[in-house]
Amino acid sequence: MRIVLLTCLLLAGWGSPVQAHGLGWQSDPAPAMVVLFTYAGGEPMAYASIKVFAPNEAEVEYQNAHTDKTGRFAIVPGAAGPWRIVADDGMGHRQEAVLDVAAPQAASGASANMTTPPQTSSTGTSFVLRLALGLSVLGNIFCGLYGLRKRKNEVLQ
Repeated sequence: MRIVLLTCLLLAGWGSPVQAHGLGWQSDPAPAMVVLFTYAGGEPMAYASIKVFAPNEAEVEYQNAHTDKTGRFAIVPGAAGPWRIVADDGMGHRQEAVLDVAAPQAASGASANMTTPPQTSSTGTSFVLRLALGLSVLGNIFCGLYGLRKRKNEVLQ
């Protein structure tokens, strides 16, 4: 029993730390096109559903999103040609805009052009804390098994 416990403790601390669910963000200076959707009276179409269709693509949407509180939506087109943007507020109002893009915008995602360095975050737990938690769980399991074994022996006597 001691050998199994010692082996489990050694294996728990053996691996290297892994951050499988880390997140990141960075800003992109590529020029965006902003479209404002409004009702006939000038009131903004706040939080309207947006579907964007690339040139020569009528069926599969390139992007989907929502307008913000002020009825605005931004896009960075990746090709020249007519981009079709459809706004729908879900209450029977639907507006379609066609933006004629002359040349492709700067490619987004190029880290050399980023205005801020990539920012990442992790789950916030260090390797030592994860190791301590793992050892605690293993210790509780073995203590429970030991207690059950001892109880079983007392019942048999």
